Amino acid sequence: MNPAKAIWRFFFPKERILIFTSFDADSYARAKSRLLNGGIRHRSRIVSQPTGRDTFTGRGMTQYDLYVAQEDEHAARHLL
Repeated sequence: MNPAKAIWRFFFPKERILIFTSFDADSYARAKSRLLNGGIRHRSRIVSQPTGRDTFTGRGMTQYDLYVAQEDEHAARHLL
């Protein structure tokens, strides 16, 4: 992939449909594995948010999101 296309894909990804959200790393890994085995192109978004006392320790709630392209949505829902 040429650099210009890589930059374009970084800012404007094809994978925009939110297909899965979890706060558990194990369920996220299972869902990601199913998409990989099914050949579904996807991207992940992982957001860690410190809560309360955890602000000082660096621990908190982590949200795992998986996105797919619109044309792959039906197949991805079937796999999950």
